[in-house]
Amino acid sequence: MTDPHAHTIGETLEQTLERVIFSAPATNLIRQQWEGTKRIEQEVFDRVCREEYEKRLDYHRICQTPNPVGTARREADLCRQLFREELDERLAVRWADVLRRVQTVLEDDAAESEDAQ
Repeated sequence: MTDPHAHTIGETLEQTLERVIFSAPATNLIRQQWEGTKRIEQEVFDRVCREEYEKRLDYHRICQTPNPVGTARREADLCRQLFREELDERLAVRWADVLRRVQTVLEDDAAESEDAQ
């Protein structure tokens, strides 16, 4: 759900689901908000990962660890997995809210269509 740089052929399952869920014009605003949420969360994830690496690199340089860059990178990569899980959890909570909002918008849109007939 969170890797915008995945190398695939064609659409991912996530992209297909989003395309179908947001196919109604009435959901355009929700789609834009969801895309903004994903972008912001990814930026936070990237920043936290970078800060973790820099913190560990500083530590290993101060402690004069042999190969401080490699050691800091390995440790930061382990933390990155935890941060990725946290990111996925945050996005899952937000996605559930998006689905509720889309459902409400589509139900309202269907009700208005019935009233117009």
